Amino acid sequence: MKKVPPENVEAFRRAIPQEEGVTIKKMFGCEAGFVNGNMFCGTFESTMIVRLDEAARTAAAKKGFTPFEPMGRPMREYVCVPEGKELEIAFLNKAFQQGLAYARTLPTKAPKKKR
Repeated sequence: MKKVPPENVEAFRRAIPQEEGVTIKKMFGCEAGFVNGNMFCGTFESTMIVRLDEAARTAAAKKGFTPFEPMGRPMREYVCVPEGKELEIAFLNKAFQQGLAYARTLPTKAPKKKR
């Protein structure tokens, strides 16, 4: 796995919605946005990812979003931001807002107990 470029981390942090309940955590060493225990956006190598419902994924595909398939394994509800858009703050914010709205409809995940 390649390290996330610093400019992508900065763009991610600037674009993530500053709303109640939104937190940033590391997921596999990469920045990710969570609400109610559910991930809704993140960084991965040189791209940004967003979690969307089926209808939104279909619409996003028409705008250049592609399925997120880390290491060749698709993550069912996640899509990659179109290449060349990963540093556009307004574009990312709009996509992240959409992911946040979807994640807020999901059941809250309880924090995992530490061993």
